[in-house]
Amino acid sequence: MMITERRKSLAPRLLAIMLATAFAVPAQAEPSPPTVTAQHAFVGDPLYGLDSAEGTLFSVAPDDPTLMASTTKIVSLHLAVDALHGRIPGACPSVSTPSQECHLGDWVTAGADAVVGSSWVPSGSSCMWDAANPPQTANVCPAGGLQQGELVQLADLLRGMMYPSGNDAAVALGDHVAGQVQTFVELMNDVTAPGHVDPQGLPNSHFTNPAGLDNWCAVPGLPFCDESFRKNGLLHYTTARDLSKIWLHASQDEIFRQVVGFQGTYQFCTTLPGGGSDVPSCTNIGKIGDRFFSYNWGGPGVYPGWEGAKGGGSTGCGSALVIVNNQPVSNNIGCEVMSTRRIGRQLVTAMMQGCFGQPSCQTSDRQLMLDYAFARVFHPDLRDHAVNAESWTDQDVQCLPDGRAVSVGTTATQSLRLVTWGVDVDGSHVTKLAQGSLTQPRAAPDVFGLSPGVVSTRLDPTHIVTALTKSAPPVLGSAPEGSIKLTLWNIAADGTPQAVVKNVAAGQGRGVRLIAISDRLFVTSYVDGNEGVFKLWAKKVFVPPSKAPGEQGKPVTSLEEVRTTFWGLSSVEEADIAPVGGSYVLRNGLPDAGRHPQDPVPPGDVRTRRVPGHHAGRRHAGHG
Repeated sequence: MMITERRKSLAPRLLAIMLATAFAVPAQAEPSPPTVTAQHAFVGDPLYGLDSAEGTLFSVAPDDPTLMASTTKIVSLHLAVDALHGRIPGACPSVSTPSQECHLGDWVTAGADAVVGSSWVPSGSSCMWDAANPPQTANVCPAGGLQQGELVQLADLLRGMMYPSGNDAAVALGDHVAGQVQTFVELMNDVTAPGHVDPQGLPNSHFTNPAGLDNWCAVPGLPFCDESFRKNGLLHYTTARDLSKIWLHASQDEIFRQVVGFQGTYQFCTTLPGGGSDVPSCTNIGKIGDRFFSYNWGGPGVYPGWEGAKGGGSTGCGSALVIVNNQPVSNNIGCEVMSTRRIGRQLVTAMMQGCFGQPSCQTSDRQLMLDYAFARVFHPDLRDHAVNAESWTDQDVQCLPDGRAVSVGTTATQSLRLVTWGVDVDGSHVTKLAQGSLTQPRAAPDVFGLSPGVVSTRLDPTHIVTALTKSAPPVLGSAPEGSIKLTLWNIAADGTPQAVVKNVAAGQGRGVRLIAISDRLFVTSYVDGNEGVFKLWAKKVFVPPSKAPGEQGKPVTSLEEVRTTFWGLSSVEEADIAPVGGSYVLRNGLPDAGRHPQDPVPPGDVRTRRVPGHHAGRRHAGHG
């Protein structure tokens, strides 16, 4: 999946490079690094590597072990995702299937150790509170925490661990994945071993619990609580750089990205032991249950280009309460790890004992650090003018021959939107010219939700083809699913995009690739189940017979499938297309249940298809 992400970000990255080349101006002064509250901080550029000098854009004691609070839960989520993909032998032993596989639809039973007040979830912990029992004061768990014997679907438990930062949910997750929570913590420490996240390992990271409690060892004598692991006086710790590395590694997986990058309101229901009184709120969302949960999460309002985040607070991480008008209030000091993206460039950042905003500081450390880091990335190309684009879940970009660009995006409501941009080279000014959209009907909700995506290609100077995909992340024991719809857009002289041919069904599959081969022909490649599919498409214009003598029929434009070819392989994980002269090479990676997405992909199989009716030398300049 890492490969998929890199390929999807190629077009915006190329646009950034072209902008940097075309709009060069005399050098300006380097931006000045900000002064921040955070005692440990790091902003890294994955393009150069998080260990390199070029990839270290800002730092404060980035390699010094420190407490990390609930940012620990990204490690717990990462292990849950690994278990769902079958990468942890013997995971989810309580599942009543012969293979004991983990599934998002598993019903997890909360044990006694997952209840607030237990040795693993001490009193005062954050918890997975329900809508009827929201917290009244900061860091104080209400009566709505998990109860012993309560049933929660695994997909919902992951959200209850991340959004309200439920310590009880983290322990219940550990019990379900590893059979007992202490075994789960041992797996967490395997993440720091050489070859998992980093070839050299993460010797300055160590964990004693899945929730992030400061130095909390629930059971005396557990191996990971041995004093030999203590650094800086701490037993549960990481560094700002290590935390960023873990985030970058874990976020190569789509399930991880869907959880941490969710935007909006997530709602679900659970069943209490001996329950059966369906609450009205559950009925309203088409669920059955005794308790109703509703959490708001995420969005670009956190920071422009936001891809996902996890925060945390504890005494050691900086969130000791302050008293205001005789009430305990958070002082807005804590920990955070997140990633964000602008013009195709992704940055990863982590901070501990950092400031999130009022009342403790005028501007959050997050904004100060990322503003400075992006200024360094784009200096001197991105200077005094920037245009806020759209709130998109996925995006692509195409360049027009007249110097304009078209952003193609899909929103959280699975709608398509095209925006045309104009650039004043001399004034270094970006102008939004026009936009067009195509609304999509919402699909019925399922266990995890379909993830919208979009790719595009330009046929001629005025026509763009988009492929809207809706797919669920493939997990062990579930067939990959998804759909592909093609739309042909015309870009008018004033920049207005108009959908000429809408929502042409192009197949049931995932991982679609799209490439133009002339001003009227293009090809798609995608995976249907485990079968690779290659299709040739044509833009056709048909003039129907006139209805009356002397009348001119109105031309009708269509997208038509010309030919379909199956790869003939027994199993395909993902597909790609590359032009080679007059032929197109199909490339695939073969699945390997033991491989993590960040590990090198096996060589796989390479097959060549010559597109019928297309010859080398006929390809139009500017389409490459």
